[in-house]
Parts: sequence; C-alpha cells; structure tokens
Amino acid sequence: GFVLTEACPRCGRVEPRYGGGCSCGFPIGQRARVENLLVEARGALDEYRLHEADDLLRQTERLWPLPAGHADRLAEQLRLVRVTLSDLQRGLDGVARRIEELMRARHYVAAEQQIRKASIGLPRRELLLQEAEVAVRRARALARQAKAPGVPRERQTELYTEALRICDDFETARTEL
Repeated sequence: GFVLTEACPRCGRVEPRYGGGCSCGFPIGQRARVENLLVEARGALDEYRLHEADDLLRQTERLWPLPAGHADRLAEQLRLVRVTLSDLQRGLDGVARRIEELMRARHYVAAEQQIRKASIGLPRRELLLQEAEVAVRRARALARQAKAPGVPRERQTELYTEALRICDDFETARTEL
C-alpha cells in the first residue's frame, strides 16, 4: 500500500504509484522483501549456513531481476553477498580437500585438529570428526597398552606399530619405536 517514489533500477523513471511494479514491468514493489532477504542471507553467511544463504540469494535474484548493464544499491549488495558466499564456499572446499587428503594418508591427529578449527559449514564435518576421533582414540588405547607395566618389548613394538597403521601421524608411537 505504499506509494512508490524511488527510481526504477531498470528504466530510471520515478512513477509515484501504488502496487508491485513500475510501468516497464520491473517489480520495484518487491524492494522491502529483497532488502529483508539480503539481511537474512548475510545472517546465514555469518553462521556458515551456506546452502540457506544460497537459497535466499536465489530468491532475491528472482525478485530483483536487473538485466546486465543496470545496477542499483540492492543489486550491488546482492552482488557483494554473492561474492562473499562464493569466497566462503571456495575456502571451505579447500579446507575439505586438505582434510580428506590427511585422512587418506591416515594422518588423523592433524585431520582432527583441522576439523576442529574448521567452521560448522564444513561439509560432512561431524562425520569426518567422528572418523578422526575414533582412529586417534584407537591409537592412544594401543599406546596405553604398550606402556602398561610388564609388557614385553616385542609386544610393545607390535602395539606401537599397530597404532601407526591406524594413525600414521601418532607421534607417541613413532617416538617409542
């Protein structure tokens, strides 16, 4: 029900009128909704809810379909939020690749540390963390068995070797061997 008095970002005309759009067809009446969606998208990015942010930006792009060569404040904000999302996704993808490489190499101690430092937006974060924790826990249990009083040296060697087979970067076992 508000009178629209802002210039249309597509045609540049200012037509005070009621309703959802400019006479050129651009949905300028959606401005408030677009502003709200951008605020929600930024909030989702701040909390690393990247899929949600992407969905909100897609809605915004559908509601504010400026053709190439046209820009306004909202289109620029939308572009900046989209760039931020892309940067975050690229960063998380790089972190995920490094963690998966560590885990393929059975470097679970380093992987666990990287996963804990990674944001909650890391794909499969909980599963990766659980896998790393289980491997490190198993290696530590073997090391504890090896350090128990009365364990023969040969058995200690076997236990430390098994700990390293599970977790190649378990330094306690490497040092003891």
